[in-house]
Amino acid sequence: MTIAYVPADLPKIPYSEQECWDFFNENNAEKEYWDMFEKNKSPGSSKIWDFYIMRETNLSDEERACISGGHESCKYDDKIWWWKEEAKLGLPKLIDFIEALPLRKLTHTSMLTNVKFVVPHQDFVLRSWNGAGIKKFKEEAEGLEPVFYRVLLSGDRTKSFFVSPTDDVEDAVCITLPEETDTFLINSTSFYHGAYATEPRKLLCFVSGFIDAENHKKLLDSSIEKYSDYIIDF
Repeated sequence: MTIAYVPADLPKIPYSEQECWDFFNENNAEKEYWDMFEKNKSPGSSKIWDFYIMRETNLSDEERACISGGHESCKYDDKIWWWKEEAKLGLPKLIDFIEALPLRKLTHTSMLTNVKFVVPHQDFVLRSWNGAGIKKFKEEAEGLEPVFYRVLLSGDRTKSFFVSPTDDVEDAVCITLPEETDTFLINSTSFYHGAYATEPRKLLCFVSGFIDAENHKKLLDSSIEKYSDYIIDF
């Protein structure tokens, strides 16, 4: 059996749910969504998410076309994060939290909420325009999964987010996130994940980056030990 989901042995986010929503709503997440589709020349016929990209101000137009700063467009030195100014001013403790995660390089961070059902999917798949970067990431992730960090800023802890061994929603299993932590790890190179639309809506922080293997393993081991009753494996 391989772990698809485990809560992370990390402290809670030092902001209330309302503070996170206030920041999110003030920064025009819906406009960010449609701007991304326009810049990437994507069809985007049905809006599934509202989101706010926290760090991408130094990306060129060409780099933005690689899904708003995905792994292929990582060009930064270790621990240089390039946060948006409003994020640094509005949520500095959240930024400190993300910077402390065991990542060598941060490639993308956004706040998002799904307004419709999100079908089972994998975040990073090999495509012609980003194959080299995704291949490198997958090679490094091998043996370290789960490696995809998610932070629940607001919303349901039992009925929204799910993982699945296949792309069939009938196989989906909803996660349970304990109250002691807001952060969890999923395995998105071996398995699928998605989300149901719930009311009130959830607000999630999506973090991707190249893993600091030694410190990630330490965190993963402590997470597995502490939250063994919440693990989902297939």
